[in-house]
Amino acid sequence: QISRRPDGGNETVATLLVQGRALSYAEHHVAAQEAFARVRNFLEANTVNWRETAAFLAVDNEIRGGNVRKAVKLIEDLELAEPETKYHRGMRHVFRVWRANAIGNEELARAYATDARHFSGAESHPAITAQLAACQGQFALMRGNLAEAFAHLSRAAEIGQAFSNPTLLRCEADLVEVLVRLGRHREAAQALWHLESRAVGLRSPWLMMAVARSRAMLADGEQSLQLFSDALAGKNPQESLLERARTLLCYSERLGAFGRLRSARDGLLRAKVMFD
Repeated sequence: QISRRPDGGNETVATLLVQGRALSYAEHHVAAQEAFARVRNFLEANTVNWRETAAFLAVDNEIRGGNVRKAVKLIEDLELAEPETKYHRGMRHVFRVWRANAIGNEELARAYATDARHFSGAESHPAITAQLAACQGQFALMRGNLAEAFAHLSRAAEIGQAFSNPTLLRCEADLVEVLVRLGRHREAAQALWHLESRAVGLRSPWLMMAVARSRAMLADGEQSLQLFSDALAGKNPQESLLERARTLLCYSERLGAFGRLRSARDGLLRAKVMFD
């Protein structure tokens, strides 16, 4: 429940920030949007740092929610309002790389990634280094650059072993997909087993879809098609539309591989609508 106290004291603002971040991690992204928006609406001089922090956390919330266009817009707003921020520099680097990839500008993404590597390192900034690797790996996977994707995602997964919750980096399901596409099924099975063991006890709609997609990709024949169908059968109101679209895209590819061309084409069209 978000606090409704009207004053702009630091305690209230800080509480709203913590609530918003917790809601974002719990995948209640709309409620998190509200919390961050309220922080950004405080105008008192002593809340300026809180407002800037809320702006950054709002971007991360949209990325986690799969709201690509909103995230791109918020990053562009940040660049206009605070082109050279003194705080949250690591997040700024990751956001720049993410946005450049999201709009399809690979050259700009590489330039920003170089800048980010000068700032971060696995020893000094492990979280930022892991986030950057996970981001680059996911977009390389989407472009079909499997070798590049594997290099980034295996790096992210290695650093991410220090984080108990696999939903923080969200790289392991992508690593499973890359390994399957590379034909390295034994390693993919090991990566999936590791992800499932870390997922025990977690109630994350994103994680449920990611694990279901990974199981379906790793399976063969009719079992694979059934697992994809099962993954897409139900719909959680907190579910990421982007993750559903990715799962449908993989399902359509598998249908095509089995010669079910009409169903594959229909699935691709539905996935395209979701991505758009």
